[in-house]
Amino acid sequence: MTRHQRKHLHEAHSISEGVKSRIFWITNFIFLFSSAGVFLVTSNYKTYVKTTIKDDQFLTLIGVIGGVGNGCSRFLWNLLFAKTGFKTVFLSVLTLSMIVFATIRFTVDIKEAYLIEIFILNCCLGGFLGVTPTGLQSLYGHTTGS
Repeated sequence: MTRHQRKHLHEAHSISEGVKSRIFWITNFIFLFSSAGVFLVTSNYKTYVKTTIKDDQFLTLIGVIGGVGNGCSRFLWNLLFAKTGFKTVFLSVLTLSMIVFATIRFTVDIKEAYLIEIFILNCCLGGFLGVTPTGLQSLYGHTTGS
């Protein structure tokens, strides 16, 4: 088996064949469970602190800064992906998001700390959304992945 054949070992020849493969379901569950918390918190950041932070303008500012972090971090995550690979980036994003999830309940009373945590989570979201398509394409091959 050549290097090229090993590289695209899981490449399916059709979409129906790909959906039936075990690796398809494993990767979908990995992406679903690893990014679900990030999606939940970044989309409900106002609801989470509406009883402790009553300043709606500041909460809107958190959303704007988080959105900018989401968009700009995609370039940085993709640069890191090009230099180190998918595994390093994915584990970095997971580690950052776990640290934020472990500390976010202590920051709901401190506006600036909460802003930083939501910014970091939005950067993690940018990491998930930035490297997932490229990672899937390298896993499934150029024919099915694109």
